[in-house]
Amino acid sequence: MTITSNGTYKLRMPEVKNIPLMYDVWLLDRYKKDSLDIKHNPSYSFIANVADTNSFGSKRFTRCYAPIHR
Repeated sequence: MTITSNGTYKLRMPEVKNIPLMYDVWLLDRYKKDSLDIKHNPSYSFIANVADTNSFGSKRFTRCYAPIHR
């Protein structure tokens, strides 16, 4: 992800609709130390600052998949 200016950005992940129901999918935000169930919330807004390389880029976000145990 490339950020060219400071501001609020939005990740959209419509492809999570294609993941089987037996899995949970989470977006981990390492910068905010937060997580989001992206199967039920397929977009995520975040603030990026070009002076802070931790606020954007490939190391900020991770998708995690886990089987649902019922």
